[in-house]
Amino acid sequence: MVDLLDRRQRLAAALCLAAVDLPAEMDAWGRQLKQASAVCPGVTFGEIPTNSRREALTKARDILNELISEASAP
Repeated sequence: MVDLLDRRQRLAAALCLAAVDLPAEMDAWGRQLKQASAVCPGVTFGEIPTNSRREALTKARDILNELISEASAP
């Protein structure tokens, strides 16, 4: 089966799912990370910023901006 999504698209989605404000209950945070890993198999803990929700969302935005600029190019 062909994967129609670029890994970066999956990583951006995973970043959005993992972007939570801390402190958070461990079981709730674990569920979010599990959902993120289901969207982007192979994602590592090092790829997900855990300092703040804003940092994870900013990284997702940067990836999406990169993808958008590539899609706009001829």
